[in-house]
Amino acid sequence: MLAEVIRRCFRRFTVALNSRNRSDDPIEDMRALGTSYLGFALQNPLEYRLMFGTPWPQVEASPDLVIDSRHSFNVLREALTPLYAGTGAGADVIDADAMFVWSSMHGLATILQSQVMQHMDLKPNVMQLATANVMQMVDLALVARISALSSAKLLAR
Repeated sequence: MLAEVIRRCFRRFTVALNSRNRSDDPIEDMRALGTSYLGFALQNPLEYRLMFGTPWPQVEASPDLVIDSRHSFNVLREALTPLYAGTGAGADVIDADAMFVWSSMHGLATILQSQVMQHMDLKPNVMQLATANVMQMVDLALVARISALSSAKLLAR
């Protein structure tokens, strides 16, 4: 039963990710995806913690849970793929960068949900600034990665 509940959470999460305002600009699309990720996490804190903080039941007995959780990750892969066009980057590079983006959004979502931040003696606007900062840092990291891959491809010629 737990597997089915978590699976449904992932399905709702994927719908939220896919309902973002899409853009032809891959970086803008990634920002929209990050915003959708954070929006789901903050609007559905119990589901989010259930998805990512609960030990999963035996996956052999819950293949649909695995399928739906992979589908969520595939949304990110698909959004990243246009950034790498012409760079020669393979699936492993895209997956590694997807893990970077996912972990950045996950870390931010977890911090925003935690009660510990209330006790850090931060100015009220710092959490909003932190969200914008993390999003900008992800943008910069992706742009730098694409630039490095493109440069390496040119040098290899």
